[in-house]
Amino acid sequence: MSTKRTLALVLSGLVLVMGCTPERPSADKYFFNGTIYTADADQSVVEAMALKGDKILAVGSVEEVSVFVTDQTEQIDLANQFLMPGIHDSHIHPLLALEQTTCVLPDQNEFDLAELVGTLQTCVTEHPSLPDEGGWITVSQFNGYGSDSPVFLGDYPDIATGLDEVSSKHKIILIGNDGHAYAVNHYALQRAATFQGEAIVINADTLSNELSSYRELIPLNEAGKPKGQLRSQAAWDLFKYETTTVEQFIARADEINQYFLSNGITALSEAWAAERDIAVYSALAEANDLAPRVSLSYGLKKDVHVNESGELELDMLIDDVREAQTALAAFDRLSIEGIKLFVDGVIEYPTQTAALFEPYKSAEIAANGDTHYDDHTSIARGYLELQPEAVGRLVNRADQEGLVMHFHAIGDRAVSIALDAVAVARSERDSKLPHNISHLQLVQREDIPRFAELEVFATPTPSWFTPWQAYDQSVIPFISKVANIYDVDDLYREDSEYLRNVYPAESIRSAGGMLSFGSDAPVDFQGPRPFTNIVGAFLRADWVAENALDEESEWQWVVMNAAERLSMKDVLDAYTINGAKAMRHAQQTGSLEVGKHADFIILNNDLLALASVFDPSDEETAESIYNACDKLYDDSYCTTEVIATYINGARVF
Repeated sequence: MSTKRTLALVLSGLVLVMGCTPERPSADKYFFNGTIYTADADQSVVEAMALKGDKILAVGSVEEVSVFVTDQTEQIDLANQFLMPGIHDSHIHPLLALEQTTCVLPDQNEFDLAELVGTLQTCVTEHPSLPDEGGWITVSQFNGYGSDSPVFLGDYPDIATGLDEVSSKHKIILIGNDGHAYAVNHYALQRAATFQGEAIVINADTLSNELSSYRELIPLNEAGKPKGQLRSQAAWDLFKYETTTVEQFIARADEINQYFLSNGITALSEAWAAERDIAVYSALAEANDLAPRVSLSYGLKKDVHVNESGELELDMLIDDVREAQTALAAFDRLSIEGIKLFVDGVIEYPTQTAALFEPYKSAEIAANGDTHYDDHTSIARGYLELQPEAVGRLVNRADQEGLVMHFHAIGDRAVSIALDAVAVARSERDSKLPHNISHLQLVQREDIPRFAELEVFATPTPSWFTPWQAYDQSVIPFISKVANIYDVDDLYREDSEYLRNVYPAESIRSAGGMLSFGSDAPVDFQGPRPFTNIVGAFLRADWVAENALDEESEWQWVVMNAAERLSMKDVLDAYTINGAKAMRHAQQTGSLEVGKHADFIILNNDLLALASVFDPSDEETAESIYNACDKLYDDSYCTTEVIATYINGARVF
């Protein structure tokens, strides 16, 4: 073949290739002039992002991404603001947070009983539509930490007597802000109800007979009479108080969506879904009134799924889950992914239902903070909602059925039981299901590498990684010996058993485990506070009063196990891409990558820039990141605001 003929064919080939090359797509939206964190596998930070429809078209430098900009492109100048994937809250109870109760106490209040009674008397007196006599007065955000201590009780013998002064003609229930510590007045104790709805009086006699399974959960005084405190299952099973109806929630669709979107939440895992929750989410999705992606964990109910012999009715539970899944099958952004199981309760005094390997210490705390320890060894190691054998059967069956297990586990023994159960399931099949354990307040060191080995997600709430003096005084002395709870250096002693093992987030991550964060709202706070949680995971520190008994006390910077601090990028990943993996939609969202749904938020604070100058020994730089908490919910010093929330490329907030 001649050279001229060859050249002609090559040239014609070039024209053909160029002629077949598709035209470069035009971006609908173009974001630039800010910091964009992608949460991709390389934890990349880029300058610009372009969208086409509901998907991400390009991310990268301005030079790389601006080639997709045309005259038709909407150009959004970030003005040096911070853009990141939408928050994935992996453990939250939104409808509980939005529950309408008779009285709502301030978040993280530290009332003693006299102050609490006075506050409730004012609420009841001023309430525009108090229930009729015999009805329920419901009170949310009760801080039950230390609610059996002399400091809290003051001149009252017990909490029930105090509540009697609010009303002796209504049933009163205080709903713990931890979801586990409750209290009622004597009028309510006389009017409880069994599983079957039969009226029953709670007293020493019934707690020794019909209600014997609740004996550990309802404390008695020296005369054998209930004090009014209820722990976990006792409150859930025996007191059926009025709550917000499905219809009332549906009418508040805008409020529900604003709760998510104003906090930058584009996806969430409802951590305990019952029939009412499923009905509400289903109705909202049916009406196209549900903005975020929602994954539900079906709640195992002991009054339904455990028979009178204490045996778990597995077939019934699986059938109930399947029925609920079928009801939601038509929705692509709403699903039931698995089952929620409470392995144990909570660790704080006086509830102490978290399951521990070592017994709680028998500490008596005087009004001045001095702590006396009983010489006799305590045998109380918490409370298991199901025995380990039943947990193992449940997890193995769920795994076989393709259902994700969502465990509540606070104590180290509960965490081990959950991991043991998953280990059995993993040994029988390689399901790759993202089972996850929430809370993880105490974890024994031997269990830390098992999160990676078993591919179990760790889902703590990082605002709890920081000191909260009133709460810590109800926990630490019962785990590690403390001479006086008001001695800050003694309470937060770095070598104590508690501080060495509390929330080992970085240890789990560095061992290869996957962290996904959840707010657990409304526990402690009605709002989800994602940026307070981000700050908590990064700092693990807060200012506490050097002398809590002195209102003029100086403040001291206290760190809760500095070795467990996470980098800011790892914190952001736990709230974005890792959450998407835990919810099984990481192929669609969770990071800002080409082809994924454009779910993201814009913030006023550049969290990476703040973190980059942080020096733990420098109070000024510590304060700058400390102040990056949620302006929407926290104190006036908080500065972080959600400027915009986008879902599927559309601005929804």
